[in-house]
Amino acid sequence: MKRAPIFIVCVLYCLVGVTQSGSLDYFPPKNYGGKEQLKKIVDNEVIGEDAPKKGKIHVQISIDENGKLVSKVIFKSSHSSFNAAALRVVDKLLWHPAYMMGTPVGGELLLAIPFNKKQSTQAKEQNPVTVNSIHLVDTSNTIYLQKDLDSLPEVIYPQMGYSNISDFVLRNFEFPETAIKYSVQGKVAVEFVVEPRGYLSNLRVVNQLGAGCDIEVVKWINQLYFSPAMKDGKLVRTTMKAEVLIRMPQALLQVH
Repeated sequence: MKRAPIFIVCVLYCLVGVTQSGSLDYFPPKNYGGKEQLKKIVDNEVIGEDAPKKGKIHVQISIDENGKLVSKVIFKSSHSSFNAAALRVVDKLLWHPAYMMGTPVGGELLLAIPFNKKQSTQAKEQNPVTVNSIHLVDTSNTIYLQKDLDSLPEVIYPQMGYSNISDFVLRNFEFPETAIKYSVQGKVAVEFVVEPRGYLSNLRVVNQLGAGCDIEVVKWINQLYFSPAMKDGKLVRTTMKAEVLIRMPQALLQVH
């Protein structure tokens, strides 16, 4: 009986150790859209002309319990000419906070940001929006509500003939095998930021359907560009939402 307290202390110590080590009880902060959206911003960000062809920057980031960026510091840099661009990338990211046992908490992470000048050049060549002067761009990274804008962003489709974003997605949508197998139907809703340079960022699913349908919707929306929003003569950031109602064609419903 005298050994029971020692056993209890040991169990408590192990539980605390598991939590602090980042197991199932703790999830670190994560940017909206994960690595895919990080890459989207990196490829579209301006890199210094003197920068090498490739490089990687590690940034130490602190996020509060509300998902707000608290601090960012260059931890490790392969080349100093990437540093400014890396910090601009971090400023454009939106965040989910860390979670401790289901509760949002402040947290830190070391974010690796890879740069590739060739991929960046290709991304800019694919972008139909041309910004002739940096002075036209609002560099505060403020995300404005649509009601406060002088002009709203407009979708630039790869081809003519689409009535809206949902129409574009549905006409290109390929039903995943899992969705066909289980006759999955319903609504997928996404939210994203339209950047001053016309590309979208921080794309995330806010109403999930599953069975691969969310991935398919994200794939197509991620390919879109926009004429940017305007406020007080500047190109600014704003958020947009899109909903896609997935309905299984009768021919596919009859497969199973």
